[in-house]
Amino acid sequence: MTVFPAPPPGAAVLDLLLAEFPFLDPVPLKQARQDWPSIAGQLAQAHDLTPREAAETLEDWLIRRRHHAGALAA
Repeated sequence: MTVFPAPPPGAAVLDLLLAEFPFLDPVPLKQARQDWPSIAGQLAQAHDLTPREAAETLEDWLIRRRHHAGALAA
């Protein structure tokens, strides 16, 4: 089971996710809010990834975004 890191601060995290992964459907994505396992499932389906690949991709994306947000705040 993947443990997803905390998202970067700010309400725009889903908009950033949509910008990075353009095949995601914004309606179910925004309904899922920050239900990361559900979002990983949507990512897998939309981008033809296995569930594990999608979870790892989302986890990496969250880590990068959190690191980026932290660097900007410093």
